[in-house]
Amino acid sequence: MSDPHEDGVPGLDPLVDELLCAADTKWVLAHWYIKVLPNARRLDDFTAIAALLQEELGHVRALFSYIEQLANLNEHALEFDRCREDIHSIELLDKPPGSWPSFVVSSYVIEQAVMELLGKMEASQPSLQGLGARIAKEERYHRMYWIGSLESLADDERTELSQVLAPTVSQAASWLGSFDSGPVMQDSSRQSSAH
Repeated sequence: MSDPHEDGVPGLDPLVDELLCAADTKWVLAHWYIKVLPNARRLDDFTAIAALLQEELGHVRALFSYIEQLANLNEHALEFDRCREDIHSIELLDKPPGSWPSFVVSSYVIEQAVMELLGKMEASQPSLQGLGARIAKEERYHRMYWIGSLESLADDERTELSQVLAPTVSQAASWLGSFDSGPVMQDSSRQSSAH
């Protein structure tokens, strides 16, 4: 199945497109966590990342289910019936992190960007508020882990962090700003180039 919004299906709300971008970003991010998991630096990192990826996948399934109901799609269509070209996630996820500091800062910034986007959508969609609140509650623990990871970086890693932080934040801000510019699926800045 191709992207459910690509053909301009009548009656679809821009909210559906934005939610799909948020869900896809969480989906790809969870798969990043799966890839990084065997390379965790310490046992506590391994355990934390395993918990983070489990929660991210839970958020994705809840968001996909919500979107499928809103858009009258078949159950599990978003998870199983799309090609990789139909995934619309933040571009920061298109390239694997080159180092631990890059992974930590990218993960933290991406999670915050998705929460910002979901927060904006909750205001216009009251039925999303309960789901958004549950996700935000769990994401609080994610922030604690990422902030702790940033604080525990060695001096040489902090130097690298200072080099990757500004471009990472800039890309996330650009992604968030793109949601004010029109239909999501037609905006290439919100469509991942390769997954």
